[in-house]
Amino acid sequence: MRRQPVYRHPGFRKIAEHFSQEMLRRDPLTATYMGEHQYDGLLPEVGAEAVEKEIAFHRSMRDAFQALPERELSLDERLDRAVMVQLCQQALFFQEDLRRWRLGSDLATTIGDSLFLLFVRDFAPLAQRLEAIVSRLRSVPVFLMSGRTLFQDVPPRWGEIYLESADRLPDLFDALAKAIAGRVPATLQQEFAKAAAAARLALEQFRTWFTNAIMPNAHGDWALGAGPFQALLQLRRLGFVSGELHELGDVCLRQAHDRIDQMAHRLVGTGARPRAEIRKEAYSRVQGKGPATFEQALDTYRDAVARSRAFVEMTRFATLPDEERLEIVETPSYMAHLIPFAAYLSPERTARPQKGIYLVTRGPAADLARHNYADISNTSVHEGYPGHHLQLSAANLHPGQMRSFAGSIELCEGWALYCEEAMKHRGFEASEENLFIQAKDECWRAARVLIDVNIHQKTWTYDQGVQFLIEHTSMDEAAARAEMNRYTLTPGQPLSYLVGKHLLTRLKEDLQREFGGDFSDLAFHDLVLYEGSIPLSLAREYYPQMMRELLAAGPARLGA
Repeated sequence: MRRQPVYRHPGFRKIAEHFSQEMLRRDPLTATYMGEHQYDGLLPEVGAEAVEKEIAFHRSMRDAFQALPERELSLDERLDRAVMVQLCQQALFFQEDLRRWRLGSDLATTIGDSLFLLFVRDFAPLAQRLEAIVSRLRSVPVFLMSGRTLFQDVPPRWGEIYLESADRLPDLFDALAKAIAGRVPATLQQEFAKAAAAARLALEQFRTWFTNAIMPNAHGDWALGAGPFQALLQLRRLGFVSGELHELGDVCLRQAHDRIDQMAHRLVGTGARPRAEIRKEAYSRVQGKGPATFEQALDTYRDAVARSRAFVEMTRFATLPDEERLEIVETPSYMAHLIPFAAYLSPERTARPQKGIYLVTRGPAADLARHNYADISNTSVHEGYPGHHLQLSAANLHPGQMRSFAGSIELCEGWALYCEEAMKHRGFEASEENLFIQAKDECWRAARVLIDVNIHQKTWTYDQGVQFLIEHTSMDEAAARAEMNRYTLTPGQPLSYLVGKHLLTRLKEDLQREFGGDFSDLAFHDLVLYEGSIPLSLAREYYPQMMRELLAAGPARLGA
């Protein structure tokens, strides 16, 4: 049930090809991520001078796409043009208008990601991938030295994150050394050891410089402020001002708390006890049902993914791509301080099959409470089927070059959150424990909206955000601080889950009203999946036209 996109304008094709080639050349990590491997041995150009080049590039590409004659473009070309203009405008907002790059960059995580991608994806023999890893390791000293010019106004909290990343990165070197032992030629293994040792030394030197030259004077502010935060909302065309977001978060938080209380009473009974006590007992009971070891937890995640995939296929929730699979692995330790629970790494655009990576983080001190059966089920719907993995694997099949650069947070996260609820409504693992955890996660997403709005408008401090998260999600403090660290780094991202689901649900209702009996859930779901991660403001504009195209093609195309 997929449309046949149309690309015909030579001017659009020329600009799109230039943008794609330049983006991949400028950022080898993005190239590797997307499956373009000619730059696998390189690290991105970094530093203040590189940022100025990037600003000039985004400015020129914004102008080039805007100059295209809209009336001559196909529907898909018009959509892609709008996507790219918005992408360039957002990059310029952060880089040029706010000069946010002056707050520094997590260089160690960039290095770790560039190595981990090459190792975890089996697009080529291990020896070939290891050669690229060695090449990137050899680039680390220059990369870290060039990156020093970025640290002009570092926030103290970010400085701590940068240092922790630098401390953790050698763990990845050790893990890689262990993984390749006996699997590659001895000479290549020796080259890796030598390059890793040089990279480790460069990291130690960078850490010493950063600790002594930057941290004593660190005074930058990671919060956007009220004006820039509202400007970001307008740029993303979410249709909300900050006060409306606050109201949405408040309402959804109260509703989620009410559902938690209802399910808690079902789980442990009522009685003359305080609400908080009943809730705590219910949560303790749910947490107590889970795997005995982390290794068993990984197997349980694999089982949950298989069950949810089978349910999606059996109920025709959505059309599965012909070739895809999802692999569950432990989150590398160098990422764990920013990913307390789970995350997803999408497949290369050109890979067949489309293999996604589902990362699961080991809890501190072998704590398995985070990995109880109900949490595993709900998280696997979000990260796997029909959530991130299905959506991003399907999006990769779109033939439009520019669609692969569309990375709307509100669509990706809104879809995954929408799926959590939609699967329960269809009866997928809807036990009392599962519904309790789902309501708890809804509290989390509502709390994210309120935290995002308040910390970046400077009405809450970091610690107030942490306490709010602990109070409303039953999250332990270590996990709450890891979450908050990421929220400070990504303004506007935490609110995207709930806001995206809200906008997606509203769009679905509008399409149901417009198309009546011709509308189907399957048609809508496939539209979201196979048209790529476009901003929902553009989905609202273009989905009706796409639905009309599908209708014109006949009922079979709509899954009737």
